[in-house]
Amino acid sequence: MAFLVVVTGLDRAAAKAIAQAIDQIQQTQESLERSPTRAVAATVTTPKRSPVAATSYEGWVARRRQEANAMALRRPARLAVLVGDSLTLAFPSRLLPAGTTWLNQGISGDTTRLLLQRLDGLARLQPEVIFVAIGINDLMQGVSDDTIVENHRAITQELRRAHPNSRIVLQSLFPHRGASSTWEGRARLRQATLDRIKRINRRLNQVARDERVGFLDLFPMFTDPQGNLHPDLTTDGLHLSDRGYLVWRAALDSFLQLSRSGAAGLTVTPRPAEENRAGAQRLTDSDNRNVATPSDRPSPTPKASPADRKPSSSSSAAPASRPAESPDRARSTNRREAPATTDDQRP
Repeated sequence: MAFLVVVTGLDRAAAKAIAQAIDQIQQTQESLERSPTRAVAATVTTPKRSPVAATSYEGWVARRRQEANAMALRRPARLAVLVGDSLTLAFPSRLLPAGTTWLNQGISGDTTRLLLQRLDGLARLQPEVIFVAIGINDLMQGVSDDTIVENHRAITQELRRAHPNSRIVLQSLFPHRGASSTWEGRARLRQATLDRIKRINRRLNQVARDERVGFLDLFPMFTDPQGNLHPDLTTDGLHLSDRGYLVWRAALDSFLQLSRSGAAGLTVTPRPAEENRAGAQRLTDSDNRNVATPSDRPSPTPKASPADRKPSSSSSAAPASRPAESPDRARSTNRREAPATTDDQRP
């Protein structure tokens, strides 16, 4: 895997950090090829299970809020927050980069509008960085490209307002395997064509530039020569395998190193190699992580009750809760949500 690095305003320390990060990924890719399935679990600390039963989307929101408040009381020096859908939710805690305290705020089935609605749950936190990965559910539920992009902009603006001292990082949408997927909801992936995902990712990159936040382009790190999600990195054509999370880990780790080096105006884009796979930092027995996730593999979100799906009015300040079964109508706020799906079909 070769990397194309575009930087501006770098000093010698930043340039050295970039070189070390790229070398680290390349070395680990070689180790993965020799032993692709080996992963050593790290020592982790997890909060006590929330007393709120996550039996619905609202239950998950309450649970995540309690976990965030508990973390706020600890005030770790280097806190990184992950927000997103089930791809984020299922990130194994043992595979997250060392040297950072991680708080996983992923919720299965989440969308850009629903995420925007629950960002106040992070209000008491003072994180070093917040990574945002959201949007695939919007695509499968018929939300327009414009709405997805503008909701990302609103998420970015709200996070910058609430966390002025934190680094905000938008992440690109991931590829998938389309008709080759074994995921039970694969028919809905027809609405999320890879060309459409790439167009949205280009627009998200521009949003990040406009709002002066970071952008992490994960898409090319996960594709095979045909441009689909690489089969070695997925369990069902949509969700990631442990090896896929190792790739994501490498991207997060490199971004953190570059950010901490003081690099200004940085874009790191992986250039596809023959199989177009990124490496990941090798896990060792000496790794010691401080992770705030309820479990390495959280159980799927139970089905929401009918009451959870009742529509409510929306506004630009507080987006509405999940609509009913009919498709969304365009709203003046340009934030909308398609019908909720059952949890066994949510990514």
